[in-house]
Amino acid sequence: MIVDMHAHINTGERYLKKSSSGAVRNLISQMDKTGVDVCAINQLTDDMILDNDAVYKAARAYSNRLVPFAHINPGMYCNEGEKASAEIDRALGKLKMKGVKLHPEFDHFQMFDEVMNELLEKIQEYGVPILFHSGGSFSTPLEIVYVAKNFPRIPVLLGHMGTDSFVHEAVPAAKLSENIYLETSIGAQLLFIENAVHELGAERIVWGTDFPYGSPPVELKKIQTLDISEKQKRMILGENARRMLGLKTRSA
Repeated sequence: MIVDMHAHINTGERYLKKSSSGAVRNLISQMDKTGVDVCAINQLTDDMILDNDAVYKAARAYSNRLVPFAHINPGMYCNEGEKASAEIDRALGKLKMKGVKLHPEFDHFQMFDEVMNELLEKIQEYGVPILFHSGGSFSTPLEIVYVAKNFPRIPVLLGHMGTDSFVHEAVPAAKLSENIYLETSIGAQLLFIENAVHELGAERIVWGTDFPYGSPPVELKKIQTLDISEKQKRMILGENARRMLGLKTRSA
């Protein structure tokens, strides 16, 4: 099983347009072409409620292929902490979404905040992973360690392994907290991924594409060409994500 842990259903200009049925069909088509069985999806715009409604709708339409992650915007700078708290309960409780996407740079919030602690406590109660955008303002891997160490029951995924600017922090950050996992899309370079396998073990790494901003064939080729064992490649490409998300095997 191949599982993409990082994809978006936005269409058009980055972050600004909502999803469409055409965008979702395009994702499914790309999954089929690349041999991806399951994809964890989110949407990032300035309206987290509409984002999550769109993701939920897409995941219901393709329930055997798409896993919904909720976009949560803590809204630190616009006093919307209560709105974010209610959306966590709606998305994870009522809609039964399987994870959370947090983007500190896009949504302009910091993790070192009392309101953020309350929201993370609520997410931890639901027992789902958080996929962080890592590598930009307020979201370096070593900053995200704060969340991982204070909320040890949350699987914390470092999206892009910190990107090009902060990829050197990814492994040191993961060594500081055992619930940190590295996600390989876009900025994660081959040598850094190989080093992460040797330093952390393949079980701490998951594969993603950041579709449509990343290319699924290119991201797949990155893992296939790594100088690691075939078993380790299978773990990264799907086995680790399957266990994290509680997915059935293809033969089940």
